[in-house]
Amino acid sequence: SNIPAGMMVGEPSAFGDGTTFTESDAYRFSVRLDYEFDQFTLTSVTGFAHYDSDLVDNATFAGDAQVPFFERTDHDSLSQELRDQTQFDSPVNFLAGVLYSDKDLYFRNSARIAPLGPDSRNGRQWTWDKVADQESTSLSAYGEVVWDISETLELSAGARYTDEERDFLFTVPHLHEVFDVFLPGILSSQSLSDKFKDDNVSPQFTLSWSPTDNVTVFGAYREGFKSGGFDASHTLAAGAIIDDIRFESEEADGFEFGIKSRWFDDSVQLNATAYFFDYD
Repeated sequence: SNIPAGMMVGEPSAFGDGTTFTESDAYRFSVRLDYEFDQFTLTSVTGFAHYDSDLVDNATFAGDAQVPFFERTDHDSLSQELRDQTQFDSPVNFLAGVLYSDKDLYFRNSARIAPLGPDSRNGRQWTWDKVADQESTSLSAYGEVVWDISETLELSAGARYTDEERDFLFTVPHLHEVFDVFLPGILSSQSLSDKFKDDNVSPQFTLSWSPTDNVTVFGAYREGFKSGGFDASHTLAAGAIIDDIRFESEEADGFEFGIKSRWFDDSVQLNATAYFFDYD
């Protein structure tokens, strides 16, 4: 159901007239260039992605629409990767590359969570506006060695180094005056900002055995990394500090085993995988 017109008094024009809606735009572009040389291939991949969304809705889904909210998300990402893949006649070949990315995120959440009267300062009945701005940069370098031990046995080993950095700013442009009583300290600490930085080295090893052209059995050890950061949709609390919003990086390591095969003149495929990973 739509939001009553009287509840929209004083709200920004982006919220609309109270008619619930969702409007999203997303697009991405990429350009890949391959330079072929006698014994190696140099590849460049450039990417750009954009996503934005506006949303006005009623959290209760009831006819009186007493808990309306507005959200806006705006995200841009630019990345550039360069990698080199060798094609030597020898049993050993190499892959190496670097990847850089830059991302910007804007997130706004505005909501009315209690039936309060108009705020004497601006006439608004909505409870809060929360805005988060975050800029992230990432630089990684990776390499892999592939060794054909025999005609049927192959070993690959590699690692990726990742360096991540985020600049974050969280603000509360509006908090209803009634909540000043229940959440003292919010307006005195409207702005929370910090920088997050972390790096990681993640190795991986894979041994593959192909007794025939149609059967490959493999085993692998892998490590992974996902950078930490900040909670852009943090729930308001009295005396909030940046550590309430910050979360640490995630790491994973484990083993994977499997088989990939084709049978009966390629009319049947049989693949199976077993794995165990530990996340921290």
